[in-house]
Amino acid sequence: MYLTYKNYLVAKGVGLCVGFCYSHCTNNYKKEMDFFLSILGEMKADLPHCLDLEGNKGQSKAKVNAFAFAWLGYIQKKTAITPILCTGYSFFSNFTSAVAKYLL
Repeated sequence: MYLTYKNYLVAKGVGLCVGFCYSHCTNNYKKEMDFFLSILGEMKADLPHCLDLEGNKGQSKAKVNAFAFAWLGYIQKKTAITPILCTGYSFFSNFTSAVAKYLL
């Protein structure tokens, strides 16, 4: 938490736009996002929250998609900010059109 806050203050202090990304597709998305939001505290994002998902961690394509869609929808509901998806070109084909509707 301290390092995150320190990095946030330094970035904001030099005029950078700040955004946050976090994810592990093997986690419970609600618990993960509630934790993520709790550690942000007073830190405010200038950019949309970002699902950074570039590997399946041994999960099936269906599981990765279900996780991604749930994560993106949950964070949007909790923050009223439409999130974005960060992934690699070689991993993007793992997502269905339901997930692909979010900006990259």
